[in-house]
Amino acid sequence: MNYAEALTFIHSRPRLHRGHELTWIKTFLAAIGHPEQQGRFIHITGTNGKGSVATMVTDMLLAAGLHVGRFISPYITRFNERIQVDGKDISDTDLAAATTHLADVLAGMQAANPDFALTEFEFDTALGFYWFAQQQVDVAVIEVGIGGAHDKTNVIQPDVSAITTVGADHLELIGPTLADVAREKAGVIKPQTPVVLGDIAAEQTQIITAAAQALAAPVAQLGRDFTVDHAHLHPADHAWQFDYHRGDQDWTKLRLPSISAYEVRNAAVAITVAQLYLHGRGKTLDQATAQAGLMAFRWPARMELLHEQPYLMLDGAHNVPAAQALIKSIKAAFPGVTVHLIAAFLKDKDATDMVRLYQRAGWLITATEFPDARILPVTDWPETTVPINHVANWQEALAVALQAASADDLILFAGSLHFVSTVRNTLLKEDDREI
Repeated sequence: MNYAEALTFIHSRPRLHRGHELTWIKTFLAAIGHPEQQGRFIHITGTNGKGSVATMVTDMLLAAGLHVGRFISPYITRFNERIQVDGKDISDTDLAAATTHLADVLAGMQAANPDFALTEFEFDTALGFYWFAQQQVDVAVIEVGIGGAHDKTNVIQPDVSAITTVGADHLELIGPTLADVAREKAGVIKPQTPVVLGDIAAEQTQIITAAAQALAAPVAQLGRDFTVDHAHLHPADHAWQFDYHRGDQDWTKLRLPSISAYEVRNAAVAITVAQLYLHGRGKTLDQATAQAGLMAFRWPARMELLHEQPYLMLDGAHNVPAAQALIKSIKAAFPGVTVHLIAAFLKDKDATDMVRLYQRAGWLITATEFPDARILPVTDWPETTVPINHVANWQEALAVALQAASADDLILFAGSLHFVSTVRNTLLKEDDREI
């Protein structure tokens, strides 16, 4: 296969199995030599923040001199972003070769058993584990797709696990209650393996810590075992400064190149994860190395500024907790600024509550669409007491917003990572060749 053929093959896999079992991916991983049992892993889940934490952990371990793999979900610009080694995406040539090999193995298995199948995410996950084993990375940082216990990445024995947040998302798969979500995410915890908890409500924390205690897994909890304080934003250089405390460590004036308030707490989780991993390998993470890693942090489509006068921003907020965090961060970074929100939602998201939050914040909302079979049409948006503009074409919605906005206003795209990825790739002309 060439690169285009490899992407076509990957995206032709089915999206879901009938059940949540890990049987299929385990069988396939065994057939390709158990790459998930080779090397070391860090496993990160959470309703929001897991991608940021995975990225920061990777950057800090790279700064510490390690050979590091990273598996993320979803990608923003190109599929290759899913699988990275030392901060570089897998090359087109290597992706094509690895996909060809795994596809040949899969074809042999299906010839012997026509009922055997892998979903797209299972194939992606196996591809990541295979490539990390081929590259003999020191450690691979693995971001969960959805949930935890039944996620297809949950076939590893990590050195450290992390649960960043617990919120209402994907409830049809891992709900219906937040208690169910907490139990599902607690599935990444392994016996006698440290787990780091982020900004999680007390009720869900209790469920997770009970699961950890049953497995004799040490827990490091934000707000109890490590903290951040004195956080303030430097608007001119779009960076946060904060202090981090854990045990006898008091690291002051750490800087993070982001205008997102929620990334400060994600950074605290990431620092703790990196510390625990290195400690388990007989090493330490000092402040200078942590700072070097944090300064490398870049996370597209998370409060990403593309333009000023007016401000043009992208954010992948696609659920209620993310919307709440986005509003808080916008108020901190752009006090008093008029916000023109251009939003598109997928059908399975809680559009009603998100719209209410944005209207309560005083934002001017335009409902729009983008090419996706799962899109919530503008005609199906919830009714509101305050009128919402409906412009089905997002480029037209942007043109209208640009005409209405003053130089000091903020035009914000949000509602779905898939949506802001489409916008970003169009505006920056970074189209994925598969599309």
